[in-house]
Amino acid sequence: MMYRPHTLAICLLLSLSLTVHASGDHEHEEGHGHSHGKEHGHEGEHGHEHEHENTTKISAAMATANGIRTAIASSGTVNATLPIFATLVVPPQQEIQLSGRFPGLITDVRVAPGDSVKKGQTLATIESNESLSRYEVRSPISGVISDSHAASGNLASSEPLFVIVDLSGLWLEIPVHPSQRTQVTAGQPVTLPAHEISTQIESIAPPAHGRPFWRARAKVPNPHGDLTPGEVTLAHITTAETVAQVRVENRALQNHEGNTVVFVHHDGEYEARPVTTGASDEKFTEITAGLNPGEEYVTDNSYLIKADIGKSGAAHQH
Repeated sequence: MMYRPHTLAICLLLSLSLTVHASGDHEHEEGHGHSHGKEHGHEGEHGHEHEHENTTKISAAMATANGIRTAIASSGTVNATLPIFATLVVPPQQEIQLSGRFPGLITDVRVAPGDSVKKGQTLATIESNESLSRYEVRSPISGVISDSHAASGNLASSEPLFVIVDLSGLWLEIPVHPSQRTQVTAGQPVTLPAHEISTQIESIAPPAHGRPFWRARAKVPNPHGDLTPGEVTLAHITTAETVAQVRVENRALQNHEGNTVVFVHHDGEYEARPVTTGASDEKFTEITAGLNPGEEYVTDNSYLIKADIGKSGAAHQH
């Protein structure tokens, strides 16, 4: 029988509640049997609460059904990043506006906008007005015809007949505010999360055209033509790198009873473990105390475990 995740989560909480109440009823019955032992049992009950108030047990089947997933704590880098919206542009040398060498009559046009062309390929034929001889207009680069003003029977002048662009590689132009200038240098890694692309800053140009922004530039490969010139995308510039002895995914961190915790899993038991955090980036956070390398911690749906522990603690208090 298939259960929906939210239904299973409710079952999980009800199961824990029944277990806690059953345990409480058993202790209550023992207390009625021995009046002296009642005080001793009361102390034992508080000891049990203190020992287990931050833990809960969940079967592997129930954890899987509720989407509770784990990872192993390990070392790695945590990068401080500077997020800036940047623009993808065609490098000037990869966009050609092509005209005929001499004015004349266009006698043949072999390409149209959207056609891919190779370097040296014939695009059109023109009959010169002066010599009446014909010459070919050839593409100086490989790329795509993005625009065309050539038509058989029309006259060719100094105006461009074709616009050819090579989209195999683009530039990422990043506007850097003067207040950010000291944080950005050539050679720094840059990532584009939306496209899962990594590159690095090639150069930084000073402000121009009356604009106060510096312009950092990075090369972006585009072998399949998936990227679009003019697109604005979020770029993350790595400005500092921390080598963490232990790091966890950010989504694993929870606030529990005023502490930052991760939920550590061992033999079916989940513990809310207070931790001390250090450097953080968009994916990972450094753990400086409270968690050891190799320990298994919860990454997904840890809020269900937090709810279980909270319900267990409330039941013990009653």
